[in-house]
Amino acid sequence: MRMELFSSRWIFLSCVALAACAASGDTTDNVAGSSSSGGTKAKSSSGSSSGSSGSSSGNSSGNSSGNSSGVTGDDSGVASDDGGFGNDTGTGSGAGSDSGSVGGMGCDGFAGYIRGAAPTAATVITKTGDYSVMSYAADASVRKTNAYDVTSAHIYYPTGATAPFAAVAIVPGFTAAESSIAAWAPFLASRGIVVMTIGTSNPSTGAGDTSVAPPVREAALLDALTTIKGENTRSGSALNGKLDVNRLAVSGWSMGGGGTLLAANDTPSLKAAMAMCAWNPGGMYPMDVVPTLMFGGTNDVLAGAPMPDDQYMSIPATTSKLLYVVQGGSHSVANDPAGGSGKYDVGRIGLSWMKTFLECDTRYKQFLTKPTDASEFQTTVQ
Repeated sequence: MRMELFSSRWIFLSCVALAACAASGDTTDNVAGSSSSGGTKAKSSSGSSSGSSGSSSGNSSGNSSGNSSGVTGDDSGVASDDGGFGNDTGTGSGAGSDSGSVGGMGCDGFAGYIRGAAPTAATVITKTGDYSVMSYAADASVRKTNAYDVTSAHIYYPTGATAPFAAVAIVPGFTAAESSIAAWAPFLASRGIVVMTIGTSNPSTGAGDTSVAPPVREAALLDALTTIKGENTRSGSALNGKLDVNRLAVSGWSMGGGGTLLAANDTPSLKAAMAMCAWNPGGMYPMDVVPTLMFGGTNDVLAGAPMPDDQYMSIPATTSKLLYVVQGGSHSVANDPAGGSGKYDVGRIGLSWMKTFLECDTRYKQFLTKPTDASEFQTTVQ
């Protein structure tokens, strides 16, 4: 894991990119045909959506209720796991099946968490799931660290669902606040996945700093997972004894997406990764064996073509991976599960990816299908 401070090169590139965002119009460069990196690739000209940031405000310190629908019964369980960040304290009984991860780092030997009623095409595109959501500030009283901004970090968890829970850490992009990606937290937590959202910091001092480069965001994500693991044993934690510390994932937007891809490349014990309009010029990920989902937009003037395709192609064909480029989507098209169109196709793909590979609930695999607004849709998942 690299702990690099951002250099003048990063600042220069970022400023150029932001200037381009302000000065240039939409782009519609699309790619079609077969992919030498394996899997299928498709092009569609139908459907158009305008990109929107879909930001949500950050939560305040202390416990607070999140958005929710009615709580339903839960029949989740786990038989065994295949290793990861630490010792698995969550045990029980339950049913599940192998997700068929091409890279072999998915659900082999793990029964999976099967929560609630079988998902439907309608339930995977709703704003919230079956469970109520609570959240609390992951400040210095939870854990002291310089790797991310402890004054801007929150943990969201489901209530009414049976533990143990898998978890994902999410980091924002260049100059962006934690709130810019916070909409994913209640969306996933209300479906049984613990989510930690973080702001970024200067890793030397711990002071908030939104300009740090992708490698620093990678380190922040992995350190946030250390905090999550600690919540499984910390006295007073709402999640004490309720986490499966072996089933962890990372996600991020823009430079945070670049950090996500770096983390997946460097940390094979992760169970899933979700990169939203990832920005990391020249980044290649030949060691990535983690099931990796990537979002992009045809109108993204910062991390648009050919960056998404280059990054996708650099991941081995033997790894479960998926690239969904939204027609008309801006750089922030995937910040909110609603997506640019408000139809929650972005959320459907993101939720189904996390359920299939992080929780190993293969009932969601059927929803990893091409949306109508996809300009490009590639995957190695069969």
